[in-house]
Amino acid sequence: MQRFRGTGSLEPKRGRRGPGPKLAAEYGRIRAHNAESPVHSPAEVRAALGLSASAVTVWRAFVALGLTLIKWSTPPNATART
Repeated sequence: MQRFRGTGSLEPKRGRRGPGPKLAAEYGRIRAHNAESPVHSPAEVRAALGLSASAVTVWRAFVALGLTLIKWSTPPNATART
């Protein structure tokens, strides 16, 4: 009832969101690097740009930017059934 008196609504308050993306400030550099050479793995992009984030965080940045990874971590025939 206290919320109704204060806001006029019984709707629950919106929850807090977690921290923002760690590499949000680097999105432009990641996109530019991927445009000039899209065949690098996230670990290689991390090393080339000197990012302090993990390779998984770089991969999440790729997903957030809608970029695709061309290079596989293992060759497709190495994991295929024989």
